[in-house]
Amino acid sequence: MTIRHKIETVLGLSLILILLVFVLINRETTEADFLFGTVEVSRALLFLGFFFSGLTVGWVAHSFMRRRKRRNKSQPDQEEEADA
Repeated sequence: MTIRHKIETVLGLSLILILLVFVLINRETTEADFLFGTVEVSRALLFLGFFFSGLTVGWVAHSFMRRRKRRNKSQPDQEEEADA
C-alpha cells in the first residue's frame, strides 16, 4: 500500500464521518415549497440535494468552458492551414 493510497483512504473515511455527523445533526424535517407544491423533507436531504445540484451545474459549466477553450485553441491552426 503506497502512501498516496493511505492518504486517500484516510481522507475518504474522514469525509464519510463528516457526512454522517452532518446527517445526524440535520435529521429534523422541514417544509420545502416547490413549484408543484409543498413537501416535508429532512434538512440533510434538502441540503444534499442543493449541493449535488450545484455540483452538477458547476461540472457542466466547467466542461462547456473547457470544450470551448479547446475549440478556440484549435481554430487558429486550421485557419493557418487554409491560408497555406
